[in-house]
Amino acid sequence: MKRTEPFEPCARRLQRNIVRDKLDYVRRAVGETDAPLHSYFALVADDPSVQIVSNAQTWYIEQMMQGTEHEGLPILSAAAPFKAGGRGGPEYYTEVQTGPIAIRNVADLYLYPNTVRAVRITGADVREWLERSAGMFNQIVPGQAVTAPLVPKDGEKCPVCGMFVKKYPDFLAQIVFADGNARFFDGVKDLFKYFFDMERYTNKQTIDDIAFIYVSDYYSLEPIEGQSAWYVAGSAVYGPMGKELIPFAGEDDARQFMQDHEGKSLLRFEQITPELISELD
Repeated sequence: MKRTEPFEPCARRLQRNIVRDKLDYVRRAVGETDAPLHSYFALVADDPSVQIVSNAQTWYIEQMMQGTEHEGLPILSAAAPFKAGGRGGPEYYTEVQTGPIAIRNVADLYLYPNTVRAVRITGADVREWLERSAGMFNQIVPGQAVTAPLVPKDGEKCPVCGMFVKKYPDFLAQIVFADGNARFFDGVKDLFKYFFDMERYTNKQTIDDIAFIYVSDYYSLEPIEGQSAWYVAGSAVYGPMGKELIPFAGEDDARQFMQDHEGKSLLRFEQITPELISELD
């Protein structure tokens, strides 16, 4: 059998055709929108990129329920934003301009090949589901001062070093402001760097706006008030950022730790200075 052309160019042409066909498919219009669809505020407000998915789910289940014992029941459609920043970074959002909607836009609105399911639930089930959904947010009561430590969200970074704080729960520290906002740190050292030089890290709050400071007791790992804690400096125990101030709720534990881990000094909150923090770097 005589080959009329080299195999490699033939394979390349076939590959180009396959790629072209796939691009034509994902670029094919399947609908049209008269308003832009984006997910920039999907975690904090009603959002068109989530609403269109919810509407599609509602329509689909209505069709499925026709002619069954469930026909006519109210339908509550639950939809979640997939591309809403977070760990994906500052460009991880959905944006579809006004005009034709292509298959690639649909895939961008709903990333995963999930199967739609409907379950029959009670009002109590809905309430529990809403409470669980709200669990991703820091919880405060409007009009009331924040009096308890908050929990960092996934992807929360230390404003000083930029590390993910949830990776280091044993060293978690936080400053809670009177408006309910908080800054989280992967160690006491970075907390004090922020505390002593707030103008460098924020132009929204000052020391006067601080409501509470919490650090993690070294032994119990429970949050304790930073102003009343005991701190051991110069020990052989290092934190995520190297040399660290190790906090304790009680003086006895702090002194025992000093003995066990070669601690150099025992300090109260007001005794810690910028110079001491610099020496830990």
